[in-house]
Amino acid sequence: MEPRAVSVANQEQFSIAVVDDDDIYRDFVTAVISVSDRFVTFDASNGTDLCKIIANQPIDCIVLDYNVGDESGFSIRQLLHDRFERIPPIVMLTGDDSQSTVINASRLGISDYVPKHDMKAEVLFSAIDRAIAKDREQHQAEAERRRSPALATRDGLAGLAKQLPIVEEAKLDNLCNLIGAAKVESLLGKLAEQLEGRFAEDERGAENLAILRREAHKLASSAGMLGFVQLSRSCANLEAELQAQEDFAPPLAEVRQACAEALAEISRRLNPARAPT
Repeated sequence: MEPRAVSVANQEQFSIAVVDDDDIYRDFVTAVISVSDRFVTFDASNGTDLCKIIANQPIDCIVLDYNVGDESGFSIRQLLHDRFERIPPIVMLTGDDSQSTVINASRLGISDYVPKHDMKAEVLFSAIDRAIAKDREQHQAEAERRRSPALATRDGLAGLAKQLPIVEEAKLDNLCNLIGAAKVESLLGKLAEQLEGRFAEDERGAENLAILRREAHKLASSAGMLGFVQLSRSCANLEAELQAQEDFAPPLAEVRQACAEALAEISRRLNPARAPT
């Protein structure tokens, strides 16, 4: 699952996850995508590996096979939806381009599809570009709605964030049942380490803003997976503002507050007060 690095000059580079259980076809698709210096690729053979990639690396688009071993592309999409607050757009590769398959893909949130047979690089590139552009337009529209008069002030934004719980207990309980309480405690500890000192600086400049956007994207996924919905939503809002190149000071302040509250909550859970001896 190591990235296949490519050189890029004066162009924005997009991270693409390629998911297929067929090693040969996955390598073929990865090689095709890597022809363009606008893309860097990550590959996975199943939904679990894809989740690991997204939890640790901002991904701009997923190229997903219609059938991945015992999983379907649709079931993997649902897996992502259940685990992450926000998921990248998906381009589906399918050997079945029937109308029913296309309708199903659209209904279930698949951004675009490309037939596997006689796949051409330019067709795949166009589908990826459309998916990313559509995803960005949607998030920019969400950012514009958040800047409506009703939410124009910082107090209004803070009030909106406060409507969300710090932790969604049901999600955290389900995760404990799935992977065990000890593993969840370990993940909470790692999240606390990530939060220490995160977003402390407010330096501008293209490079720093790009780093800030990647950090917000990464934290939105990991925090959402662990049920920290307020922190996850705040990071998603910050990422959208940075993507739209708008004033990010209010959402950054909101993220900093959410980080502090999440740290306090994690500390409470991992270090409960002991009864006097």
